[in-house]
Amino acid sequence: MTTEAVAVGQLTQHVVARSIDDLIALDRLIVNQLGKRYDVHPWGVPEFELDLPGKWDHSWCATDPATKVIVGYVVASEFSNNVHAHRVAVHPNYRRNGIGIQLFNQLFAHAKMTEFEYCTAQVPYDNNAAFEWYLRHGFHVLRKAELKWYLEARGVTGVPEEDHLESDGDRHWVVRYPIQRLTSNLPTAIDDSQTEAT
Repeated sequence: MTTEAVAVGQLTQHVVARSIDDLIALDRLIVNQLGKRYDVHPWGVPEFELDLPGKWDHSWCATDPATKVIVGYVVASEFSNNVHAHRVAVHPNYRRNGIGIQLFNQLFAHAKMTEFEYCTAQVPYDNNAAFEWYLRHGFHVLRKAELKWYLEARGVTGVPEEDHLESDGDRHWVVRYPIQRLTSNLPTAIDDSQTEAT
């Protein structure tokens, strides 16, 4: 069932505990649908419940008010003066209703109030739809020097190439959005794509 009206709220520890089955089912649906273009490893209880710096402040979910089922989410945490989107999903039946940008708008608005500078995400190199979605919504691709900063700041491993990151045999674009440049007019959209961000 597709709806244009969803309720967007924080994805808190309480919400995760109450809705863990919905979250796992949605994540598996997206993994089965997109495979490596999202992630070959579906998230389970440990990943959704993992306590990361700022995760419960920067993660958001969209719920269908009629069914009370979570139909989209962004799981994010903090590093340095940045917010990083680890995982983003919108149920296929609810795409192209602007849910993805509603989730990110909440993340951006909260991050701006708490004076974070950027939002980053990793996008699998072969997920062109997600990559284009990020670019349309004001993200830009980190290049080699910026990728070195990203690796150091996040404390993760990988090899920075000219326009992407190589890690464990996988290639990802790393995209960044300048939160502090936001005005009261946050970006809007009419479509959603799926991405996996780690």
